[in-house]
Amino acid sequence: MTFDTYRHRLNQNLAVQQREQLTQHALLEAMEDLFDDALKMLEALPFAMSAVPVERGRSPLTPEIQQPFGILMRSVFDDVVAFNRTSCALSNFPDEHHLSQEYRQVILGDIAAAWLEFSLAANRLLVAKASSGGHRPRSVALTSVSSRRRPI
Repeated sequence: MTFDTYRHRLNQNLAVQQREQLTQHALLEAMEDLFDDALKMLEALPFAMSAVPVERGRSPLTPEIQQPFGILMRSVFDDVVAFNRTSCALSNFPDEHHLSQEYRQVILGDIAAAWLEFSLAANRLLVAKASSGGHRPRSVALTSVSSRRRPI
């Protein structure tokens, strides 16, 4: 689903004739959508949190929530690189068609920043649920890192 979102965002950016950092923008937006959706799902889940201790502001459930995203982020990134190499539309944009190592590092840095924001928001949500006895706490918003995009 995240890869499909990437392709949709990429097509939107191409349609409005955006020419700079096409992959960076489309992939970061797709990952942020994924993290937003995951946070909403986490917020909706009922938890029996009374037996879950919070130590120094961290829920022990946070690493469990973070774990699946490592493989997913790498898989989506690899799919994007492979797709870009075969995309006829991107063949007109050599920097997007074959991502340089520097550009890849910038993109991965942006994804890591978005994942960190997600992780912090997920932890805040779990801590809030623990302090409210598992009841649904006030919404914990994911802070988007889109405004922190770094150009290559």
